[in-house]
Amino acid sequence: MNGEDLYRLVSCTFLHGSVTHLFGNIYSLGRLGPEVERYFGTGRFACVYLISGISGSLASAMFTPNPSLGASGAVFGLVGAYATFVKRNIGVLNAYNMKGNGGALQSLCLSMVLGLTNPMTDNWAHVGGFLGGAFAANVYGPRLSMRSLPNGSVVVIDKPISRLPRCIEKIPEQISKTFSIPKQISTTFSMIPRW
Repeated sequence: MNGEDLYRLVSCTFLHGSVTHLFGNIYSLGRLGPEVERYFGTGRFACVYLISGISGSLASAMFTPNPSLGASGAVFGLVGAYATFVKRNIGVLNAYNMKGNGGALQSLCLSMVLGLTNPMTDNWAHVGGFLGGAFAANVYGPRLSMRSLPNGSVVVIDKPISRLPRCIEKIPEQISKTFSIPKQISTTFSMIPRW
């Protein structure tokens, strides 16, 4: 790329090489996306997805001599983000008996098998996306803790290391209002209060 056409680092994450490629990513995103969005919220989910896609594209551009496209790097980023979230918050998740749906592991296994058996698959994009998602989740992802209230009840609060600007977290909500998308379609409600 030599510093030119940098938009391709983002645009390639929305393109696919075949119908099979498209449906593979749709399946993985459908299995994993709602779970990650439920814990991260829509704004942080979108940012993690975008950061993962860009980091997957960067890894691909740096280490793969062939052109590459597809959302697989971003999907692998969601796997990295989810793994980071679970590792960081396992105590709170166990205390409230919250269990994942297994979508992360299934998506990871499916993508790895397809990636290792198909010579056309850009595994560097997968690795870059995974690392980008893990990084984004570590910085912006939910960091849950339990706090006792004076009345004896316990609340779970989310205090990430760094917050995204409020204007970025609100972008999905603003899009929904602009295009009059019904709330039940546009927003996945989180079980976790955000402070």
